[in-house]
Amino acid sequence: MAIQLNRLAANILLALVAGAAMVGPSMAATEKPAMAATPADKELNSAVMDALKASLNDDAAKLKVSSKKGVVTLSGWVNNAELSTQAREVAAKVPGAKKVFSKVRIWSTDVTK
Repeated sequence: MAIQLNRLAANILLALVAGAAMVGPSMAATEKPAMAATPADKELNSAVMDALKASLNDDAAKLKVSSKKGVVTLSGWVNNAELSTQAREVAAKVPGAKKVFSKVRIWSTDVTK
């Protein structure tokens, strides 16, 4: 009886492993590939970055710009909340920017005691 249970457990384990191996590739094939930026998105990214450089000077170098269909996302680091707000406002004024999302993080060298 114990041998039969061991065989049954081994068969179940084998079926689970084989099933997972078969499902994995088929699920991966149905995932949508990451879309490359269109020429319009690349132009918008450049225009937003140029506007940020003109407005924020050296602080713009710490930011990254990406867009998809006119929706701009800012990311990176700035020294204070005012710069984050200013970056978002500048990006929103660039022609072609429909919406602006900010993932900009604020860092500080202040140490609280």
